[in-house]
Amino acid sequence: MANGSSNELIYYICQIFLKCSPTPVPMQRNIGSLDRMVRLVLGLAGILGGFFYWHNWIVGIVGIILLATALINYCPIWAMIGLRTNKGSGA
Repeated sequence: MANGSSNELIYYICQIFLKCSPTPVPMQRNIGSLDRMVRLVLGLAGILGGFFYWHNWIVGIVGIILLATALINYCPIWAMIGLRTNKGSGA
């Protein structure tokens, strides 16, 4: 299989099974200000809880995820289900 044909195969698999576009789509903000503040507070609390109580490492990981989504104003899970809490255009 030549390199060009393998790229075409990947493209068709992506189109048929995953319904994705061949070009990357930029992330659009889908987190509003109240949601962001809640994620920041819960994320920091989770990180501190996971740090001081080592057996709660899962809480620390969830805290890191919440903090990261708050900092980039984007939640991939909400993007998949089409949920948005911001009122702007998303740019």
